[in-house]
Parts: sequence; C-alpha cells; structure tokens
Amino acid sequence: QHDVSGLAPIKVSEEAVEGAKLLMVLKSINIHSTSFETTSYPTPRDFYPHLFSLRHPKQIMTKVNSFNSIMDPFDLALFADTVNIKMEVFDLSPSHLTKHNMVALYPDNKSKYHTTISLIRLIDDGPILPLYYVADESFY
Repeated sequence: QHDVSGLAPIKVSEEAVEGAKLLMVLKSINIHSTSFETTSYPTPRDFYPHLFSLRHPKQIMTKVNSFNSIMDPFDLALFADTVNIKMEVFDLSPSHLTKHNMVALYPDNKSKYHTTISLIRLIDDGPILPLYYVADESFY
C-alpha cells in the first residue's frame, strides 16, 4: 500500500482513460520479454505478429467505448510505469471510438517492421485508421 495522503487529485482525461483501456487489452495478451531484447544483427522483429496473433484476430477484438468502467488514476499511473514500450497515441477520443464502435487491431503490412498499428473499422466498409506508432528506437 502506498501512502497517498496529502497528494492532490490526479486529473485524467477521457482520452487517457480510453487509451488505458486499450493498453489493458494489449497487456492481457501474453508478451514475451525476449521480444524487447536487443539482437546482434538487425532483423524484422516478430513482436507484433506475436502480439496481435495474426491467425486469430478475433481473439483480441474489443469494445473500447464502454463508459461504465471506473479507472483509478493511481492504477493508470502504475500501469503506465510497467509498460516496457513507448507509444504515441494519435486519436483515442471517446467520440472517435463511439463512432467506430467495435474495432480490431492489426499490424500495418506497409510498415517495414510492423511498427505501425492500424485501427480497423468493422462496421460497413470504413477506412483503416492509424492508432499509434511505436518508434524503432524503443526496441534497442
């Protein structure tokens, strides 16, 4: 238990909460630590094909626009501290997620090292939307 008395309340934006929900989904998938280790020779990493389980994409489909969940800001801070990967969130606003409802996650085949992840709209024939980009430096 951490003594948090005297600390000012932490304000967490709705975008951050939605992003954390999505990260929780990623965290729930088994990630091997060897995926982050430096190799002696440059090869395309197999991190994303493993993480997103290309053969079973339905296993990681998730509804990320549920507003019924209450997330503790301290839990968010602790979780962010345990994720061993740098991420830049582009668009996880509630209106964006509500509009697209159910989503699936896939690596972008156009990305050299599969470091660009796409948010794919399942309802109708919507566009493939960029979700976030992981810089190559975070692997070395």
